[in-house]
Amino acid sequence: MDETKARNYVLAVVFVAPRDVHTLRSTLRGLRVPGSRSVHFHKANNTQRAAVIDALVEHDVIAMIITNRRHPRVPPREASIRALARQAIHVEAQAIVLERDRTIERSDRRWLFEELAKSTVRYEHRDRHEDALLWAADAIAWCWQHGGKWKDRVMPLIAHSIDVAADSAKPGPPA
Repeated sequence: MDETKARNYVLAVVFVAPRDVHTLRSTLRGLRVPGSRSVHFHKANNTQRAAVIDALVEHDVIAMIITNRRHPRVPPREASIRALARQAIHVEAQAIVLERDRTIERSDRRWLFEELAKSTVRYEHRDRHEDALLWAADAIAWCWQHGGKWKDRVMPLIAHSIDVAADSAKPGPPA
């Protein structure tokens, strides 16, 4: 899961089948620039961006976009994290991995605990260099916000999108 706040608040979520997790992580690690610990789409060149997207397509990654044009009663991140948790339960996900930001980690944990308490979905925060799957979500989020040909490239991966402010983040099946 990764977020971008460039225009509207966008949370990009990547679902990877358990059998594909190891292979996709390995593939993405192989796409790093020599000497770097991770891939960050904002800093990547177009060749690297295209290679990452190709890898996501090749590994049948499924993505979901949660947008929030400013929920009237709830801060954007909280509403989006809660929507993510409800979606994870709905699709019977095993785990949610969030990129670590120590300034908001405590809030994330509280919201996730409240939403996931009666489920089997686990959650954890990791630094971006610890889990290459975070780079997949970063790629989707960047492409979605950047628009144009980049958004077009990831559209086949987007199975579901919701606008938290518009529909109160009701769970729905990935298309």
